[in-house]
Amino acid sequence: MENSTSFLLQNVGFFNVQTAVKDVALPWVLMAGGNQVYVDNWGFGKVAGTSGDTNFVNGGTIPTMSRNPDLLGTAYDNMSPNLFTRRRPKYYDVPQSKIMNVKALGAVGDGVTDDTAVLNGILDGAANTSSIVYFPFGVYTITDTLRVPVGTRIIGQAWSQIMASGANFEDESRPRVAVKVGKRGDEGVVEIQDMMFTVSGPTAGAILVEWNVRQSSQGSTGMWGEY
Repeated sequence: MENSTSFLLQNVGFFNVQTAVKDVALPWVLMAGGNQVYVDNWGFGKVAGTSGDTNFVNGGTIPTMSRNPDLLGTAYDNMSPNLFTRRRPKYYDVPQSKIMNVKALGAVGDGVTDDTAVLNGILDGAANTSSIVYFPFGVYTITDTLRVPVGTRIIGQAWSQIMASGANFEDESRPRVAVKVGKRGDEGVVEIQDMMFTVSGPTAGAILVEWNVRQSSQGSTGMWGEY
């Protein structure tokens, strides 16, 4: 590793391995293996202290970070709870009648036409009917705030773009939200995947995304593959 690599292990288990961590250049075993080896917090590299000073840890135990319980999920074996994760929804059991194709419903997605009004109408209707909103590949121009209500489920195709543009987003002294997910105080379900949120032209006043929705159950709100 030549004292130039930073390597961190947190809440990791090694099972039935001869060597857990090895420097192959020296060679040098940094952490022995075994039938069951539990690592709470182990590092190799520079560690910053509370006073701003740094020191180099050449493979050893370092202070364990404090994790917010709201971010934690399942605990395995003798390890601490891991950070919560959730795979992107597949919607295999959703019937075709519950999928709303925005282009079939009037959106253009050519990067020029203003799709604000039609998209807001589609999103509002989809949330009220528990439908999935499908954005085929394209660039959907909005000139005012796109409102994403609680209960919305969105799927893009190869990162379909929502592109904010126009006078409403130009003034930095009067910022305006481009994509507003829920209203303040909302709680429930919002699932968005494979979308891009972008701007075009002078948009110093654009707040690209404002997320207001709190999960009603762990993982009920999320974004997957966003840019």
